[in-house]
Amino acid sequence: YNNFITNSPSSSSSSSNNNNNNNNNEVEEEECEEEEWCNIDDSGHYFYSKTYHKPTYCSFCEGFIWGLRKQGYCCDVCGYNVHSSCRDKVIDHCYVPEYAENEEGIHCFKHHWVNGNLTSNKCIHCNEVLKTGKGGFKGFQCNLCGSAIHKECLEDFDNTQQPASKYCNPKYKKILFSHKLVDYQHEDYSPLIVFVNTKSGGQQGKSILRQFRKILHHDQVIDLFDHKPVGPDQTLEKYKSIPNLKILVAGGDGTA
Repeated sequence: YNNFITNSPSSSSSSSNNNNNNNNNEVEEEECEEEEWCNIDDSGHYFYSKTYHKPTYCSFCEGFIWGLRKQGYCCDVCGYNVHSSCRDKVIDHCYVPEYAENEEGIHCFKHHWVNGNLTSNKCIHCNEVLKTGKGGFKGFQCNLCGSAIHKECLEDFDNTQQPASKYCNPKYKKILFSHKLVDYQHEDYSPLIVFVNTKSGGQQGKSILRQFRKILHHDQVIDLFDHKPVGPDQTLEKYKSIPNLKILVAGGDGTA
């Protein structure tokens, strides 16, 4: 697992926007503890109960998340944070990697904007300072590359073709995959499917699953026990026609 993170073929290049993001592009070391998982089908989030070690606000109601341990829930794909009482009310959809054509007609990844907890301070659209304010709700931040944008700039940005530098530049873009990228074409693109056995070895499977989903996407990070019958057959059959597809199998003891 650690070798995959260090030696990924796409880790050699990223835009300046990526350097501002310390949340989802880098793998965080977290305590291994028993977690409560809850997939919200309508919005697509994969929530797990989380212990927050720094001030964090709810992306739904914009209130502070209080408590000492397992104060709220976080989506392991897009980093959306919510109170326990707000979790079932979420209507903002989870991140799904997809592409758009830029000004030169080249396929580029779209941003996925998440409300609150801003860490960037410059708007990618107007280049003006973005004041984070209390809770960081003056704008949105891309969960994958760390770019930020004013709320009032978002509509114009999404409805206008942009130069390549304005689009999302995920760290692992050469292996990123989802059901919306089946037709994606790019030089050196080789999508990855990760199978995780969450019940073997040292029972680290859930932590491994979460870390992979944080830097990739849940469409390509598969818990072998989520399918009936148990195993990879359904996923392999579904994506067997994808060119240059690679497979990584991770055990619950941290091996791959």
